Amino acid sequence: MTRPHPPNRYHRVTTMVVAAGGGYIWHTKPSTRPIVVQQGGTESWTMTCDRPTGQVLETRQVTVARGASVTANFTTCAAAF
Repeated sequence: MTRPHPPNRYHRVTTMVVAAGGGYIWHTKPSTRPIVVQQGGTESWTMTCDRPTGQVLETRQVTVARGASVTANFTTCAAAF
């Protein structure tokens, strides 16, 4: 799924299929690049939960600091399944 993004910004799409129980673990790099951290900024991952048809049920911005972990509860999405 392609989403619009600002020019000159790196854009990557990763897809993961989650089992019926809804639990998942996603290991990733920090969401904010080191140069942005040095400048006092943050960047986030955009996570969406959608049906196989492409219907988006829920979207969240998730910021992950170096060495940290984050729990992203998709309650609306969970209720739909």
